[in-house]
Amino acid sequence: MLSDIDLNPQTLQPYFVIPQLQCLLTGTDTNTFQQLSEYASKLPWLNVMGKVINTREARHYLQEFDIDSLFWDAVTVTEEEMESFLKKKGDKVLTIVVASPEELAACNFKCDVFSFLRKPVSFEKFFNALSYAKTYLHSTANKSVSIPVDY
Repeated sequence: MLSDIDLNPQTLQPYFVIPQLQCLLTGTDTNTFQQLSEYASKLPWLNVMGKVINTREARHYLQEFDIDSLFWDAVTVTEEEMESFLKKKGDKVLTIVVASPEELAACNFKCDVFSFLRKPVSFEKFFNALSYAKTYLHSTANKSVSIPVDY
């Protein structure tokens, strides 16, 4: 029966490894990114690699670390800076823009943004965006997870 299966991560560890998603927070809105950091601490498969305030610092992190996802505060950079950065970053890094409704209305990015989160960001929206990002990244990498079944 399904109810008899122990889904404790420590019990499942010998069978498969849950890959960590590495993310970078980029922006100057300390309240929003403090909230996102708190949300991230609740997800064992998410690792915040750093918090930066501009594209120059973000570019450094992307060169030095294996970053999977970027959270951008929409007011941190101009549209031109964002577009230039996103075109150079490569396809592997998924970008999630965090913005107020007014900021979202003003966003007119002409390049790929994986997701938009409206401020204030709820844990549910944060979790859903990252879960989808994680699923997308792992499916595009053609990685499959095998879970042994004991008959």
